Amino acid sequence: MTKLFNHIMVPVDFSDVSELAIEKSIDIANHFKCNIHLVFTETPGLFSKHSGHLFSSLSGVPADAEARLVRLQNQYTDQLNQGLSIHSCIRQGNKNRSVIDYARRHRIDLVMVGRGATMVDNMFNRGFNINEITKGVKCPVITIREETGQDAWLNIVLPVCSALPIRKIMFASYLARKYNSRIHLLSIAGDENNQDADGNQYLHKSYQLLRENTNIHVECHTMRGHNIAEATMRFAEKINADLIVVNPGKETMLSGVVNKLFKGFLFNESKIPVMTISTAGIS
Repeated sequence: MTKLFNHIMVPVDFSDVSELAIEKSIDIANHFKCNIHLVFTETPGLFSKHSGHLFSSLSGVPADAEARLVRLQNQYTDQLNQGLSIHSCIRQGNKNRSVIDYARRHRIDLVMVGRGATMVDNMFNRGFNINEITKGVKCPVITIREETGQDAWLNIVLPVCSALPIRKIMFASYLARKYNSRIHLLSIAGDENNQDADGNQYLHKSYQLLRENTNIHVECHTMRGHNIAEATMRFAEKINADLIVVNPGKETMLSGVVNKLFKGFLFNESKIPVMTISTAGIS
């Protein structure tokens, strides 16, 4: 089986939730024998509520940022299995562009991002744009929120729409083999008399693909609804899922004017970790 994860990147802002992302990356790194990259980026002349420091108008970096990053590196290196390592880097400029550039330059295979606990946090804390990052890095991006536990990913929810989700299946099955997970394939039907023919067609094809090529436990589910992101979040919460695997676009877009105005995407609102995967890899 091809090794999909070799280098994990964690954007760091010294908040509790970014440390939570580091802790989860340690677990994944030990499972898949990966190295970890901690990257701190800040824009000049702005105050970070997470770090509690005023940034220099010249450098954009708090005076103790390097020392704090080294402390994190030393703290978590001891938790890695022998032979694995943690690298750290300080960058300046736009947060999203910095993540994308670093990921491309260092061949990052997985990005772990800590998210604020509320829509307001994500709107006003100059957080990361997951859609932009996912499309830019072309590797999976996992978002972790403060409510996230540290248990293994035993139940993975994978929505299926109007195409066969090959890349989602590839990464979900890769994780499922390591964690002995159960994959829940999910599609939606508009109402009792109007079944989503495409969704059900590809739901069954996805199930067949997994059953014929793996020994992973797989279940198929159909929920009534018109928004796949909302149905996915409801279903994942109902079964106490540990991970949701989606493509950017309609699978992450919650309905309603408020959600459109205040970035109410699935990866912002879900208390369950969300892995967002671009439909195409880097060429």
